[in-house]
Amino acid sequence: MRSVEQELSRIDLNLLVSLSVLIKEKNVSRAADKLFLSQPAMSRTLKKLRDLLDDPLFHRESAGLRPTVKAIEIEAKLDQLLFAVNDFINGEEFDPNTCNKTFNISLPSLMSQTLMFPIINDLAKLAPNVVIAQHPATSEPGKHLENGEFDFSIHVHKLPKSTFTSTFLGNAYPVIFARKDHPLTKLKKVTIEDCLQYKFVDIILDNHANLPFNNPAKKFIDDHGLELTIAMKSGQLGLLTEVIKHSDHLLISAHFLMNSVEQQNNFATVFAFDEKKYPVETYLVDHERTHTSQAHAWLKQVLINSLEKSIR
Repeated sequence: MRSVEQELSRIDLNLLVSLSVLIKEKNVSRAADKLFLSQPAMSRTLKKLRDLLDDPLFHRESAGLRPTVKAIEIEAKLDQLLFAVNDFINGEEFDPNTCNKTFNISLPSLMSQTLMFPIINDLAKLAPNVVIAQHPATSEPGKHLENGEFDFSIHVHKLPKSTFTSTFLGNAYPVIFARKDHPLTKLKKVTIEDCLQYKFVDIILDNHANLPFNNPAKKFIDDHGLELTIAMKSGQLGLLTEVIKHSDHLLISAHFLMNSVEQQNNFATVFAFDEKKYPVETYLVDHERTHTSQAHAWLKQVLINSLEKSIR
């Protein structure tokens, strides 16, 4: 019977590094570029991997490479292995001052401006060389977390699989915003009927993301047989806030949208829906593949601290 050491002696660690990049890129040329190799060298590496693992690993298609079932199964364990090897070899304590990693975070576009600014400001002081890459939210962040495309995802549901950790950040609830000197701000008590006398601007979510999210404010309006008049729709929150800043139009959004001092100077909440009836749960989700990484554990705590403050 061969020992573990004897079995592993025939494996070149570089092959596993190459396999990890091939799975993520799903393209031989891009994988080669990422590892500073020529395309023929990467093709030879892929042949060695196929021989080693006794599986084709990928099938060619017009868009690149499609992983086999075995490659997908390997992928779930490979990141954890490489993180562990990296920590074993480097051995030193994680230092945020010298960390230069890039972390990929997905979140709904409506939340991005309000939630990301405080995080970026915190990291500028705590970890000046860290890079944050923001991605649009998707209906299935789990698969992107599993394959390493995302490190963290801000999502409106827990992910059920035990391989994910979903940390509750707080409840968002819908409110209606107007410019600071809007006619509604002069009223002692504003009703939803008062608000519906004015036109609204509306945020366009990513239609391709198929997000599992139903706007509770719109549901309230529909359930009560009321009608909302839309003047403008846009995927750019900054544009919408400029429009309501210079008009009588209104915006329905999460209560924390205008938490910054600058926004509070320009906008006011004129109507709040019942937060107990219309909460939207918000979670920070990560995959177990990152749990052995000191850098990920550190950043996760920074994110939780910042996001909890922003959402409350």
